Amino acid sequence: MNAPHSVDIAKAIDSQPIRAFQLMVFALCFFCLIADGFDAQALGYVVPLMSKQWGLTPAKFAPAFSMGLVGMAVGALALGSLADYIGRRWIIIVCVGAAGLVTLAMASVTSLPELITLRFLAGLALGGLIPNALALSSEYSPGRWRAVVVMVTACGISIGSAVGGLVAGALLKSHGWPIVFQIGGCIALGLAVLTALALPESVRFRAVRKPNPAKMGALMRRIVPGLQGSDNTTYFIEEEKSTGLTVRHLFSHGRLAPTLLLWVIYFCSLLEIYVFASWLPTVLTRAGVSLQWSVYATSALQIAGTIASLLLGTVLERFNPGRVLTLLYLFGACAVFSIGLSLHEPWLIVLAASCAGFGIVGGQAGTHAVASRVYPTFMRSTGMGWALGIGRVGSVIGPLIGGMLLARNWPAPDLLLVGALPALIAAAAAFGLSRRIGGRNSSGSRSYHDGAATAPIEA
Repeated sequence: MNAPHSVDIAKAIDSQPIRAFQLMVFALCFFCLIADGFDAQALGYVVPLMSKQWGLTPAKFAPAFSMGLVGMAVGALALGSLADYIGRRWIIIVCVGAAGLVTLAMASVTSLPELITLRFLAGLALGGLIPNALALSSEYSPGRWRAVVVMVTACGISIGSAVGGLVAGALLKSHGWPIVFQIGGCIALGLAVLTALALPESVRFRAVRKPNPAKMGALMRRIVPGLQGSDNTTYFIEEEKSTGLTVRHLFSHGRLAPTLLLWVIYFCSLLEIYVFASWLPTVLTRAGVSLQWSVYATSALQIAGTIASLLLGTVLERFNPGRVLTLLYLFGACAVFSIGLSLHEPWLIVLAASCAGFGIVGGQAGTHAVASRVYPTFMRSTGMGWALGIGRVGSVIGPLIGGMLLARNWPAPDLLLVGALPALIAAAAAFGLSRRIGGRNSSGSRSYHDGAATAPIEA
């Protein structure tokens, strides 16, 4: 091919099939999120055993759960925005490495204050990792596959949580609670080394930030074989670009209503997910269910969420994604209530937990896919980071409320009935979002509508 004078990055990526280089990027982001899910969930699996060894009630661990989630909120807000200025790659590398070091340190804690401090530090790293891994995956994906890629990548979180449950169920009795943190930390540190060696910077981010033609040409030839360029080649993306503080753009150009609705969905769904990640094993064991079955039920919730993430990407591309999310969260709410009606049969608990995971965890992965399209490249990490940060506020509040209700000795069916309410609110917000997502524009992307204002979700 002759060296082109200019290359439209988005059109070039969209014109090609997904190649091995892109699959490598997706896989690295996916495995980083597996480490994230493992490390974030690890404490929930070991609290029943730690509380016995330390002579503390499970409710005493609520600050440890919540401070970890506070750290995640701060990390998502700060590091998500920072990535739109310095790039995604190094933030991913630093975050996964820091999470590994801190998780390893948690295997040696001897007091609750130490645990709370380390959970906050781990949260900072894990919170910054998620929006950047999802943004990087979306920016290497052709538009027609973006929802699938983001949802499959996001399901790494659920897989990591489920793997943590399987490890805990198999090794807690024989090796004690430190083994869960040791394995999680080693996985994250290994991935930090691997990403430092192999993970590239976002090609779209480079195009927005005055790209170096030689580096851009090298990246693009791994996506578009045979593409030739020179020092005079211009690489660009035809989408909205703005300067200044990226946070203010969350509320401009017709993004106000979609941003606020996404925040409500993230807030409620993450509140729901982290209540169950933190307290479901404890709730079930207090209701007379064995620790092993309680851990398996929590793992089943995450496994079913992973299955939903793998299956629903094409559904979100084919149908109005807001309506799909509405149905998922409604289904999840009904399933949560059903767990409280199934306490007499362990296998029914696992089945109900699986349905809850399919609806709520699957809905959360779908929300990531929608958010990745709402925001253009110059502010994508900011948009996703702030949505996740607001969601983490819900995930901080959820475990605290759960701890308070446990301290008041609420019966399990009542706890699970209350636990269904956030999913219902998320369903209502998703329905509101569905009214602002229209058909496909001339480029094949969906567009959202906010009153008289219309703006492409992805130009």
